[in-house]
Amino acid sequence: MERKVVFSGGIVCVEREYCMGCPQGLVVVPTLWNIYINVIVNHNNDQHYIRAFSGDLELFTTGGTRKELESKTNSLLYLIYDKLQELKLELSVGKCQGISIRSYQNANHQRTGQSVFN
Repeated sequence: MERKVVFSGGIVCVEREYCMGCPQGLVVVPTLWNIYINVIVNHNNDQHYIRAFSGDLELFTTGGTRKELESKTNSLLYLIYDKLQELKLELSVGKCQGISIRSYQNANHQRTGQSVFN
């Protein structure tokens, strides 16, 4: 399959052959995704849950305190990062988002501040 990447910026036009990755929309991409991502999803346990869908991952974990939540989440992120490295894949950090939800009951009893996920 011959693929090219073309950058056109005003006067300059650069064309390069591209031979890495799978083109978006390729029929085999969902199958490849499932094969690779099962290595990560198989690490679900009572501490965390990882769900895969549409080329993305969702991570679920809990903590009684902000520090515990940060610790568990960061451990899970490192596990995923290591598994992706073994598969020669990269995590797109720029596309990552995190949501931390605090129980209403505990909102008045804990310090306020940001959770820090690495």
